[in-house]
Amino acid sequence: VRGDWEKSNIQGNITGDNPQFGYMDISAGTNISRYDRKINANAEKYLCEMQKICNDHNVELILLCEKVFSEAEHDAVAELAEKYGIKFIDINENIEEIGFSYREDLKDCAHFNISGAVKWSDFLGAYLSANYEITDKRTDLAYQRYEEQKDWFEKQKMSFSMSFSAPVFYEYLAALANLDKSENIVFISVYDDASSALTSKDCEGLKALGLETDMTGQYRGSYTAVIYDSEVREAFALADSVELTGTIGNLYYRVVSGGLTSGGNACIELNGVDYMQKGRGFNFVVYNLETEEVRDSVYFDTYADPNPHQVTIKEELQNRKAEFPEGTFRRYLAELAKLDTNKHGIFVSVYDEAVTKLEDMDIALLKSLGLETDLREQYRCSYAAVICDSDVKERFSLDHTVTIEGNIENLSYKVTSGGLTSGGNASIQLNGVEYIQNGRGFNFVVYDLKTGEVEESVYFDTYANVNPYMESRSMTE
Repeated sequence: VRGDWEKSNIQGNITGDNPQFGYMDISAGTNISRYDRKINANAEKYLCEMQKICNDHNVELILLCEKVFSEAEHDAVAELAEKYGIKFIDINENIEEIGFSYREDLKDCAHFNISGAVKWSDFLGAYLSANYEITDKRTDLAYQRYEEQKDWFEKQKMSFSMSFSAPVFYEYLAALANLDKSENIVFISVYDDASSALTSKDCEGLKALGLETDMTGQYRGSYTAVIYDSEVREAFALADSVELTGTIGNLYYRVVSGGLTSGGNACIELNGVDYMQKGRGFNFVVYNLETEEVRDSVYFDTYADPNPHQVTIKEELQNRKAEFPEGTFRRYLAELAKLDTNKHGIFVSVYDEAVTKLEDMDIALLKSLGLETDLREQYRCSYAAVICDSDVKERFSLDHTVTIEGNIENLSYKVTSGGLTSGGNASIQLNGVEYIQNGRGFNFVVYDLKTGEVEESVYFDTYANVNPYMESRSMTE
């Protein structure tokens, strides 16, 4: 259905909320070859088999249509259901009763978004409850997992409703203004030009988000913003590109905007992945801290139209975890940032050389652990660190070996680092036992203070590769 949808004039009919028709409008001249085909013989065969299995187990089979159908498609399925005496429920015949809106409840030409899914589920649940004796399982411990997911689902509904219930620019800005900024981060980047069709109402909506830069008349200007909790960061330039970088929790972000005058470069990178739609105008990415997912990625072409509709080119960018690849240096640092350092000790030692391939993102992630030393360009330096019980200790030198010693409860530790310039000696000793991998680059040992056990000992060769993969060797204790 989707291919014909995009090639025909169907979209103009389906996106309006016209209660007079519930089926995809097939107007004169539209290619309907896909819609008037007969039911596939194999499909009919398997339907008969399913019906037999249901009858053998005294279960009633119901056919459901959960998509926007053409009338020809509906008639074909209805004829098949009548032929075999099967109940057929078609959403297209219940549009008004469900309260379904083509504009708000579809993800694409034929599939529900979460709003549509909730409406359809409520309708179907009411129908089944009214026509069948179904036991309430909500207090049954065997079904407890559904109750456990309830809070998560409610948050998903709130997050999704922001985008899908706000199809035009100023409505979207209003939805962002009402978003809980302690749980969600809003990233903004302008691509090409975003100023030509801005209205005063749009500007008011942007100011309601705490944004101070007035983009009116700033033709092809560069603009980025990050909104989190009560903090708002902005960057603007008329002839140059602008960039904002930073970390929030275990999320590293890099937001770049270059109006067409300054090269047109733009991105919204979260943990190294670009989630920006890169459409002309204002691009938005909304990230949820609790689910660690990108909840929305859309853009509005405020160059072409006043109060434009939102556009999503790359749907795969939405509802994705913003994670670095498994086993990489950056993923490891992000995971370490989640550890409770009142229960774990993190010991770090650089061996040989560790800084050649370090980038801004790595330094930001190391800082998220509480480490302040910027090791970039400190070739073959010595560096050691201990992170434990909310305390951070660091030692650094360009030409000498460094050592950190101490005690934590029943644990005695000694961490030594010597870059190749100072002899290449490196060690992580816990209660007199050596646990370092002694691999070139960053060496980590994680110790569980409660169990008294070393959880892992790994290293990353940040001399040889950008964001290298974890390595480990067997150790003789």
